[in-house]
Amino acid sequence: MPHRNVTAFFHERGVALQAIDRLVQDGIPREAIRIFPEADASGSPNSPRGVANDAKEFWDYVGEHLMPDLDNPAYRKALKRGHIMVVACVEDPIAFDAEDILDEYGTVRLDELDDGRDA
Repeated sequence: MPHRNVTAFFHERGVALQAIDRLVQDGIPREAIRIFPEADASGSPNSPRGVANDAKEFWDYVGEHLMPDLDNPAYRKALKRGHIMVVACVEDPIAFDAEDILDEYGTVRLDELDDGRDA
């Protein structure tokens, strides 16, 4: 069955982790869900790491999943500004359900980032 990546940004890591827990409760395997940044250098999930490392992790992940043309400046801007990104690889029939779950937790709209500040 075809799969699709569902991506969402959050203002706070704790909220992103709650959204991930809910996705898992609804049957999406935890292994199919990534969070960026994953953790800071000390391993604490509550303090941000350097933006360069986070962006590199994200683009490495994108490259691994055969999406080399996805170079979305909005994603870079969101990571640079400290937002938490969740990516879930889900089967097509449940993609809209996964999006709804993530939205329930207050996702950041990418168009909100377009305020004229440099990325």
